Amino acid sequence: MNLNSTALSSYFCKLFTLSQFAQKLSLQPPQSLLKFMDTIVIATNHQTEILPTFANAGKCLFTFGDILDRSIERLLDLKQNNVLCLGFSLIREGYKRACITGSNRVQIKAPNTTVMYLKTRIWKDVHALLGDEFMVHILQNVSMFVAIENDCFVQLCGLPLQDENESKCTTPDLCGPVGEKERKKVTNKRRRQNSEPSIQQASKKRKLNENFHKATIQNKNPPNHRKTPKTPKTATTSIKNTTNKTGPQDPESTFLKRSKMFYSKSLLQKFSSSHILNKSEPTNKGIYNLLNSIFKFANKPLKIERLPKHLFHTKNLFKTLLTNFKKLKLRRLLNFYCPLPKWIIGQHLRAKRSRRKVDYQQTARAFTPVRQVYLWTRKVLSNVIPPLLWGSERNKKTLLKAVLLFLTRRRYERLTLRSVMKGIKTSHFTCFEQSLQSHPKTAQYSLKKERLVQMFIQWIFSELLVPLLKACFYITETGTHRNKVFYYRKPVWSVLRRIGMKPLLGTLFRTVSRNTVNEMLASKRCIGVHDIRFIPSQKKVRAIANLTKGHVVTPSNVNAIAPPATLKRKKPSTINNELRPLHLSLCYESFFKSSLLGVGVTRPDQIFEKWLEFVNNCKSQYKCIPKLYAISLDIKRCFDTLPQDRILKLISEILKEDSYVIKKFVKIKNSQNGCVTKKFVSLATDGFDCTNFVSFIREQIKCGRLVGQNVVFVDKVFYRCETRDSMLSLVTKHIKCSIGNASDRYLLQNTGIAQGSILATTLNNIHYGDIETKYLVSTYQTLESFFIRWVDDYFFVTTSLQLARKFLNDMNRNMPNYGANLNLDKLSVNFKISGQPSSSERCQGDWFTWCGYLFNLQTMECCYNYMQYIGESIKDGMTFQYGSHRGLSMAKQLVLAVTVKASPLIVDENFNSISNAHKNIYQVFRYAALKFLALAQALRQDQGLNIMFCFRTIKKLPLKFHKRLQQNYQKHRSKHPGSKAGHSISLQKIKGLCYQAFVDKLRRHQTGYKRLIGLLVFELKLLKEHLVDIDLTDIRERSQYFKMIKL
Repeated sequence: MNLNSTALSSYFCKLFTLSQFAQKLSLQPPQSLLKFMDTIVIATNHQTEILPTFANAGKCLFTFGDILDRSIERLLDLKQNNVLCLGFSLIREGYKRACITGSNRVQIKAPNTTVMYLKTRIWKDVHALLGDEFMVHILQNVSMFVAIENDCFVQLCGLPLQDENESKCTTPDLCGPVGEKERKKVTNKRRRQNSEPSIQQASKKRKLNENFHKATIQNKNPPNHRKTPKTPKTATTSIKNTTNKTGPQDPESTFLKRSKMFYSKSLLQKFSSSHILNKSEPTNKGIYNLLNSIFKFANKPLKIERLPKHLFHTKNLFKTLLTNFKKLKLRRLLNFYCPLPKWIIGQHLRAKRSRRKVDYQQTARAFTPVRQVYLWTRKVLSNVIPPLLWGSERNKKTLLKAVLLFLTRRRYERLTLRSVMKGIKTSHFTCFEQSLQSHPKTAQYSLKKERLVQMFIQWIFSELLVPLLKACFYITETGTHRNKVFYYRKPVWSVLRRIGMKPLLGTLFRTVSRNTVNEMLASKRCIGVHDIRFIPSQKKVRAIANLTKGHVVTPSNVNAIAPPATLKRKKPSTINNELRPLHLSLCYESFFKSSLLGVGVTRPDQIFEKWLEFVNNCKSQYKCIPKLYAISLDIKRCFDTLPQDRILKLISEILKEDSYVIKKFVKIKNSQNGCVTKKFVSLATDGFDCTNFVSFIREQIKCGRLVGQNVVFVDKVFYRCETRDSMLSLVTKHIKCSIGNASDRYLLQNTGIAQGSILATTLNNIHYGDIETKYLVSTYQTLESFFIRWVDDYFFVTTSLQLARKFLNDMNRNMPNYGANLNLDKLSVNFKISGQPSSSERCQGDWFTWCGYLFNLQTMECCYNYMQYIGESIKDGMTFQYGSHRGLSMAKQLVLAVTVKASPLIVDENFNSISNAHKNIYQVFRYAALKFLALAQALRQDQGLNIMFCFRTIKKLPLKFHKRLQQNYQKHRSKHPGSKAGHSISLQKIKGLCYQAFVDKLRRHQTGYKRLIGLLVFELKLLKEHLVDIDLTDIRERSQYFKMIKL
C-alpha cells in the first residue's frame, strides 16, 4: 500500500499503519491481527504528537465499547467536529424522548454505522493489544482510515476530510511521506529571507497589490486639523462605507453577471420599469439612489439621505447620465443598427391575418450578427455615459473592446472584472481625484481610487449592459451550434417561437389558465411549476424544461431523519431534487437487474463488451469474416411520445421494496491536474439494509456501482428514507400534471415526460427495455447478431440479410403500437431494400457510422467518427475560463478530452489491426491538439502563453491516456475473468504518437509555437527506436479530413 500516491498525502504529513504504530510501542501483534492492522492508517500533522507517553500504557481497565462512548461524549463536550460525533448530540435538559447510548448524556439522532463498525470483535482485540490510553488518543486526537479495495480508504475518526485544509504542515519533519516536499519549502523560504532588500521590498509591494481588497478606505484627518464630530446615523464622510462586502472584493474572482441576459421571459421591447435608471429622476434623491446602487455606501435606509464627501463631486456627472438616459431613443437606435428583415415586419403583430407562410429555417437564420449588436451597444453607451465618466478616449476604447468580448463569449463562459479592467488607466478618471484630493497620493490612495473605478465598471456591465440586451433581444444557444450565442430581435423570436409551437400545441402541450394552475397547486395535484425555454434546432424548436432552479414546490411526503440545524438546506427545493430519490431507487433496481434495460447501454465499456462478444461468436462459427448487414434507427421524439400510463405501471412493478434509503457520502480523490476534488455522492439501497458504512462501500466497489482508485470516502450519516407509496405518488404528479411556464402562458404536458427531468433518460430506457425484453430480444439477440440501443438510437448488425430485412419491417410496423415512430430521415442501412437502391443507404465505403463511432463491416474494426466535426467550429463546443487558474483549466480540459476516448474499443487486437489501433491513438491526440490550439489562442489573448507549461501539459496526456486505458481493461477483466481482451501498444509508442500528432498540427500554425515544436521534435528523436514499426505516412493520409475541421 503506497500512501504517497493517495489523497491522504495532500492533507497529512504523518501517515502510519496501525501495525507500524504497534512496532513503535514495541508490541508484537499476533499473525491473525497483523494483517488487519496493516489496513488501518493513522494520519496526523506535525502539530499533533503521534506517540505521547502514558503512565498506564498497554493496560486495559475498561471495555472498548465504554471507551468509544466516553470518547464521543468528550468530543461533544469540546464541540469538536469528528466523524465519530456525527449523528450524536448531548441530551437537552427536560428532553424525555431521547435514544440513549452507553453514556447517559448522549442521545442518537441518526445511526452512525461507522461507530457500529468500530464495535466489532476485531477492534476489541486491537484494544486489548494497545491498551486504554492509546486507544483514547487515537479516537480523539488523530484521524484514522481503513484501506479497502482499489487502494481506497474509508474514514473512521478525526475531523471529516472534506473540512480539512490541504498542505497543513509548516515545519520540516522527515517522518511523513511528504517530508521531502517540506524540506524544499523551508529551503526556499530561507533563500527568500536571505535575499537582497530590494527583492524583499518588491515582494512587499506585490503583496500589497494582490491584497488590495483587504485595505480599508478611511478618511484620515490631515495633520494640524481638528477631528470633526460624529454625525448621527447618516451617510458619513468616511470612504470606508463604499468598500463594504457588497462591492467587488477581488477582480480576479469577481464575475460579471452575464448569465442573466439569456432567455428573456418578456417579448416586449421595453426597458424594465423597475430598473434604477427608470425609477430615478435627475433630482437629489434620484442621484442619491443611483450612486447608492453603484457604490453601495448605505446598506440600510437612513433618516437623512446625504451623499458621502468622496462622491459629492460626481453628483453633476451622474445627473447628466440620468438626463441622457431619459432622452435616449432606444427603439430608433435599435431599428437603425439592428434592422428587422422586411419580410418579418408585422408578422408578429398580425399573425392571424397574414396569409404569407413564413419558413422556419429562414426565420431561424434571421438572427442579428454580433457586430451589429456591438455597434448598437456602443452607440447607446456613448450617448448615456458622459465623457468624464469614461476617464479618457483611451479608456473608452478599452472598455468598448471589453464590451465586444462580452458579447462574443459562448453560453457558459464567464468574464472576470480583472479581464475587463485590463488596460484601463485609473489615473485618467479625474472625476474621482477631486473626491480624494484630501488624501496623500500613496499606494493606499491608488487602491481607493481603483476600487471606486472597479465598482463603476462592474455596474456598467452587470446593471446597464445586461438589462439593455435582455430588453431588446432574446439571447440563446442553438441545437446545431451548441454553445455559440445568437441574438434574435424579439419580433423575430416571437415569429420563430410561434412557428415552432404550432405542431406542439394540441399534441404535446395544451394551454391552461392561471386559475387552474393555482387550484392544482393548492390541491397538491402537481409538484410545482417549471420554466420552459425553446432552443432552435435544424428543423424544429425543442422545448426544454428547466427543473434545476428554485421553483414553487408543494411539500412532499418525505420520511427523513431531520439533520441538525447546521445541515438544513437553506435554498428552496427544486423539482429535480424532489425526484432524485426516485431516480436513485430506479438506478438501484436496474443495476442489479440488467434485463430492465433490454439491449440499452449507458456506458462506452458496455459497447466494447457486446462488440467483442459478437466478434468472438463470428470467429468461432466462420473461418473468415462473413458479410455483415447493418441498420441504424432513430426513434422520433422519444421523450415526448412516452405513454404515461404504461410508464407509471412499469415503475410500480420495478419498485418492489417497501422503502429505500438514500445514503449520502463524500468522495475525495486527486484530480487530473494534481488538485484534490471533493464530490458528494448519493446511492440508494434497500430500506432494511443495516450494513455498516465500511461494508457498504466495499460491496459497492466489488459490484461496480462505485468506480475509482485512491479515493477516500467519508460518511455523512444523515440518510434519507423514502417509502414506495410516497415515490409513486410523487412520480404520478410529475408525469400527469407537469406544468410549464412559457413566458406568457401555462402549458400542461399531455404525453411523454419533460425534457430536462432527471427521470427522462431512465424512464425512456425502462420503457424501451420492457418492449425489447418481451418482443425483440428472443428473435434478434442471437449469436449471429449484434443488437444495442443508446437512449433512442438502435444499432443492429447481423450476418443474415433476411433477418436484417425482417428487423427493419418489424420495427417500422410494430413501434407505432407502443407510441413510437421511426425517424426515416436518420435511417441508415448498407443493403438494398425491396430489391431497389434505398435512399437511406449511407454507408461510407466499408465504414458504418453510429452515435459517434465508425464500424468497419469488412474487417470489424472500430474507430471514432471525427468527420462529424467537419464544417463546424470546434470552439462552439468548448467553454473557456477567464477567471483565475486559466492554465490549470486548459490542462484539465485537455486531459479530459484524452481520457474520455481511452476506450478498449479502438485498440483491442481481437478485432483491430495494429495499424488501425495506431491510427486511432494518433487521431485521439490530433483531436486534442485542435482543442489545445483553441485554448492556447484564448490564453494568449488574455494573459500570454507559457511554452514550458504547455510542454509539460502535453507530456502528461499520453500518461493519462495509458493509465485510463489500463483501468478500463482491468474493470473488464474483473467482470469477465478469462477474457482474452488486450493490446500490445506500449507507453513509449503512445507517447510518440501523441507528440507526432501535436507536431503535425502545430506546424500549420508556426507563429508562436516554434519553441514548443522544437521541444516535441526533440522528444520524438529520443523515442525514434520505438516508432520504427509505425507507418506515419499511412496514418497521415487516413487523417486528412482533420484539415477541414475549423478552429
